[in-house]
Amino acid sequence: MRALVEKYNSLNETQKKRGLIAILMVLALIGVWLSGQDEAESVGPLIPIESSVPVSPGIFVHVVGEVALPGLYQLPVGSRASDAIDRAGGLSSEAAQESINLARILSDGEQLAEAASKTPIAACGKNPGHKGCALWIG
Repeated sequence: MRALVEKYNSLNETQKKRGLIAILMVLALIGVWLSGQDEAESVGPLIPIESSVPVSPGIFVHVVGEVALPGLYQLPVGSRASDAIDRAGGLSSEAAQESINLARILSDGEQLAEAASKTPIAACGKNPGHKGCALWIG
């Protein structure tokens, strides 16, 4: 470092000015190059994300079995089994009301199936509430 300082001190004023101008030009070129990099990286995809991935404002639940109006229902995120049953017109008189957890939070793509009171509960893996699971209640 000391040798560099001695070399700088040995330069005359004109050489020092030229060196300073050269350093400033190099820094300016680096700045221009870096600003061009930001623009290249900020170019988005050719297909806008909004149009390529449909976004649903809620979840879809397929309600079947012992309800008044079986079908596919769109519900807000965080809806419970009771909300889906209400949208399906409520349980029929033959539904096994005592074995259903009306407070269970539903997930997108789930099938909620209400069976008659004499129908056994079907096993659905170790987690009967997981996404895509058909939960038969009876």
